[in-house]
Amino acid sequence: MIVEFYGLARAKSGVASCSLKAATAREALRHLGQLYPSLGELFIGDRLSPHYLLSINGERFIVELDEPLANEARLLLLTADAGG
Repeated sequence: MIVEFYGLARAKSGVASCSLKAATAREALRHLGQLYPSLGELFIGDRLSPHYLLSINGERFIVELDEPLANEARLLLLTADAGG
């Protein structure tokens, strides 16, 4: 799968995207935390940190991190920044 970074997530990771293997969003986030510790805490307990938003294929935001993901899925990691 491809993970794309937007906003402060891109600035913190230093990359626009990366490729990794993960069966669920939770697994993908664990890999991202290891690859890019500069992203900070991606989890609060067992949930996505309120500082981040996660979208599948840019079509919908997800909160259920154990949802199965297709190999060709694109995850978009965005920071939940205020403003507009």
